[in-house]
Amino acid sequence: MTETTDIKAEHFVDYYDLDTVPSKISKRELQIFDMLGQGRMIGQIGKHLHISIRTVESHRDHIKRKLDIPDILNFSQLAYRFRIEK
Repeated sequence: MTETTDIKAEHFVDYYDLDTVPSKISKRELQIFDMLGQGRMIGQIGKHLHISIRTVESHRDHIKRKLDIPDILNFSQLAYRFRIEK
């Protein structure tokens, strides 16, 4: 079990080290993570980047796995926090 999964899901975002995010995901994933943090919808991101919705979803799933994010709520909160604190 990793350090991040040891933290209860409701406090996950409070303890996540945002400085490690860029080193854990690809440039494209970072771009999508940032756009999700802006509140953009998957379809909007796909159109903006000229990729399919399914590709955006795949990137989102990869980000979630690579950052060991426990659920979609924490994913959204972390993306927003990353966006405002970077």
